[in-house]
Amino acid sequence: MKIILLGDVHGNLPALEAVLEDGRKRGGEVVINTGDYVGQGPFPDETVSLLSSVESVAVAGNFDRNVLRAKRGKTGEKAELHLWNRERLSRESRKYLKNLPRTKKFLLAGKKFLLTHGSPEDIEENVGPDTPDERLSAIARMAGCDIVLTGHTHAPLSKKVSDTWFINPGTTGRPQGNDLRACYAMLHIQPGYFRVNHYLVGYDMAKTADAALFRGMPGDFASSFLPGRPEAGDISMEDEAERILETTIPVHADHSRHVASIALALFDRLGALHGLDGDARFHLQIASTLHDIGWLKGQKEHHKVAMEFILGLANVIPDERERILIASVARYHRKAEPDDSHPFFERLSPEDRETVRKLAAILRIADGLDWTHSSVVQGVECVVADDVVTILCSTSGDAEAELVRAMEKGALFEKVFEKRLEIQWARS
Repeated sequence: MKIILLGDVHGNLPALEAVLEDGRKRGGEVVINTGDYVGQGPFPDETVSLLSSVESVAVAGNFDRNVLRAKRGKTGEKAELHLWNRERLSRESRKYLKNLPRTKKFLLAGKKFLLTHGSPEDIEENVGPDTPDERLSAIARMAGCDIVLTGHTHAPLSKKVSDTWFINPGTTGRPQGNDLRACYAMLHIQPGYFRVNHYLVGYDMAKTADAALFRGMPGDFASSFLPGRPEAGDISMEDEAERILETTIPVHADHSRHVASIALALFDRLGALHGLDGDARFHLQIASTLHDIGWLKGQKEHHKVAMEFILGLANVIPDERERILIASVARYHRKAEPDDSHPFFERLSPEDRETVRKLAAILRIADGLDWTHSSVVQGVECVVADDVVTILCSTSGDAEAELVRAMEKGALFEKVFEKRLEIQWARS
């Protein structure tokens, strides 16, 4: 018999899928799980659902239990992460985790097993390569089994003490150190023969990282799934925005870039009107580039989804005030106008709120000027008079649809700058 032993998946679905595929290719017949289904990965419900359909024996981990006990009102990063996971688990997944035992004894292929996440005494005890033999011997006496399967430490272990094998598969979903591949163990059992092999498996780490950003996980976990990724503050916002655009919504990438170029051109030509500095221009660039990122979940309320996505970019935009400002500009590129009662917007200073209003007004017009996603508007010039702002557009073809939509979206511009808006076009 060949047993796929895995654990500490922590919501990393792509890693789990890669491990299961690799294990089956190697002849794995049974799946055993040492617990911690959920955690720092962005796919808690999908992970529980898949594992519940394939595993033969399993126990709960400490993180699983903490997630089930999570309640609103508690503060701190761990509490926020526990609640985030719980709120994304279906009723079926919560029930499945709740019914898992803390330890499990069973007989398989003529061997007596004890399965636990930490130790028989403590779900959070570290049983790993550094555990003294004296402690392992004590656990062996407690277990009274041939094989003790454990997790929690994320460190692979295969060691025989007092005629008892101690095996930890390592972590499938939260590798640490320089090698971030998913880890699991394969147990080969037949009469008179027992062998353990640990395997490292590559998977689509970028998919996990992008989902952590997109799904708005609290904390900065996205960067931990990408090898060599810089720490917070060391990543260029422009480079990261472009990477997100290319890898996440390539179908909207050209439109987003074009809208950003129009928005910046309007910003530059209306400097005397808005009176904002270079920081504001930079914030407009990032917000414009990512304004349609919410299309990942479809057209409905994609502006709100874009805000959630940008708020989750703590590794790229470590300053919370700056992150809220940029996210707000993107959020207000359509639908409702900025309102002091809106969550997050109300947290900004009066000065920052005014900046958001001005930048969102410019972004709305820029978005309208590429309404058909055809980049027909090639350039803009602006004329500011006492009571009117005229935007002159040079186009490569018929831009009637763009001009109509831009005028419709110009209501905020007229309100913020207290001037009537006119848009004219001429083919270049």
